[in-house]
Amino acid sequence: MEDSLANMLEEIVASFKEEKTFEEKVEFEGQMLAFAFLSEIEREMEAKGMKRKDLAKAVGKSPSYITQLFRGNKLPNLNILAAMGIAVGKLFDVKAVDSLQEPPNDLSLNGSKQNHKNLNGVELNSPLKPKQKKRKIKKA
Repeated sequence: MEDSLANMLEEIVASFKEEKTFEEKVEFEGQMLAFAFLSEIEREMEAKGMKRKDLAKAVGKSPSYITQLFRGNKLPNLNILAAMGIAVGKLFDVKAVDSLQEPPNDLSLNGSKQNHKNLNGVELNSPLKPKQKKRKIKKA
């Protein structure tokens, strides 16, 4: 679950380096908003021990649809975001900002909790950590 969102974030951040058309900027912002909402929902699901299957049942959608949302294959609409928030016991608070911000220079997933904002000022509190394999140390 964490890997797919981490990969999605890395791909999106990589796109900052290229000049974008208005349509591309709109697409990017839509993806960032979806990621922000879904990461909050995922955090609450993990805290409650809730699985995607449980969330799907709670919001009246198929588990495959919920998986497509979390993988970034589909963008969620406002109604499904509201339903998901209610299902995990949370409501969303949205704030507008007056101007666009530049992307952070060091958006890395180094295992620490990160606070970043997208171009619309939506704070992304990413709890994502790359999975690390445990190494067995051989004693000599």
